[in-house]
Amino acid sequence: MLRFIYKTLLFLILIPLIYLVLYISVDLFFNSPKAEDSLFIWGDSQTYQGIDLKELKNKTGKEIHTTARHGAGVYDFLVFVEKVPENSEVLIAISKPVQLRRKEMDRNRSGISLYALKSLLNNNYSWSEIFQILRKNKRPTRLFLSNTTMYDYADSITIGEPIELFENIYKTVPSYLNDKQNLYIEGIKQLKSKRCKIYLIDFPYHKLLNGIENNSPIKNQTDVFFEKIRIEANCIKLDSLYLNSEKQVMHDLTHLNCYGAKQVLEFIGEKIKKHERTTFCISNGR
Repeated sequence: MLRFIYKTLLFLILIPLIYLVLYISVDLFFNSPKAEDSLFIWGDSQTYQGIDLKELKNKTGKEIHTTARHGAGVYDFLVFVEKVPENSEVLIAISKPVQLRRKEMDRNRSGISLYALKSLLNNNYSWSEIFQILRKNKRPTRLFLSNTTMYDYADSITIGEPIELFENIYKTVPSYLNDKQNLYIEGIKQLKSKRCKIYLIDFPYHKLLNGIENNSPIKNQTDVFFEKIRIEANCIKLDSLYLNSEKQVMHDLTHLNCYGAKQVLEFIGEKIKKHERTTFCISNGR
């Protein structure tokens, strides 16, 4: 009987141990890029659709590694922070949608990171929300991509989401906004402690949304946050690009098309090539 119990306990211990070893091994195999001659990018769908990685590589001569994804959120950002090698160059877009999106709507599919989970718990994430993240990450995933696809050019924008949705989002300050913003600042501090050179980029909305944003009680808080991360990242220099809007630059209300993305590429490429630490502000025309 004792022998049976011993074998059962050994089995119960070995299975999670084997799983853990395999998980860590696969994760290291997928996600251990080198810092030398590389640029690491993080953002949500605005970044994914706003930067042509192949052309940026051609422009800068750097290897480009992006973890930008549609729906990426603060947990994904903290995993990115942990995975980026020391002394790296990083380009980060902490967009307004990524701050305002409800916590349960974030992608949260960047693998398991004890550092990231602990940071969430320390900033008012519940154990229930932590378990939801763990369930999404039963398997390790390849974080870094070297190629993405741009939205094709069209004369008019696609209205995939009604403007009323944005009116509702901007109506009141969400209860979790401070927590999310604090976590992004923590991530910036971690990158600084790893001696990373940080660039920031801010992508535009379509002009139809400007009035909604400007009249929102949220705007002051997102503006103050933007200044905080600029200071924290030592990106005090501010470079602004006003997109040439003779042709349509937007795919929809929040994403650039390939014509707008090409202008962004030309704007940021030379400065990154010259290692000019700066904040890139992209505006949808004057």
